[in-house]
Amino acid sequence: MRINDGRIVEIRNTKVSDASDLLDFFAKTVIESDALTTAPGEVSYTVEEEEKIIMNWIENKSCNNLLCLYDGRIIGICGLHGTDKRKRIKHMSSLGITVAKEFWGLGIGYFLIQEQIRYAKEVGLKKIDLEVRCDNKAGIHLYKKCGFEIEGTHRCAAYIDGIYKDNYYMGIIIY
Repeated sequence: MRINDGRIVEIRNTKVSDASDLLDFFAKTVIESDALTTAPGEVSYTVEEEEKIIMNWIENKSCNNLLCLYDGRIIGICGLHGTDKRKRIKHMSSLGITVAKEFWGLGIGYFLIQEQIRYAKEVGLKKIDLEVRCDNKAGIHLYKKCGFEIEGTHRCAAYIDGIYKDNYYMGIIIY
């Protein structure tokens, strides 16, 4: 895929062998943005634990994790996380996305989310939901551009630098 600045990136599904690189990516991105639910120093999985998590993703059709790589290194991840074991909620998945700061604004997030919506349609999911901080204007704009709507407010959802922050619940119904 060609991103907005002309560089070519690779989009592919996460593999068990990505575990170590994923942990390094998460450790880096939690420092770059306070919009994530994980704070610096809280990424504490071992490589073996991360490998098990990835195996669970691979085995569950309500989960799909895409990586974006540039020059062989992870620069973005977008995951759908749901369950195919509980009848009442197996039609839904939650979306999470992280892109390395140096690649913000280049269309990677949009493309990854569009790919996840396509995947959700393919496997019969009916709803994708997410949470985004109310002050994350770029994130809210991206999600709305992808068809998500604000469904409600999660008050005091995060505590950052002594201040409670609200999140929006957003969702998209898939037809």
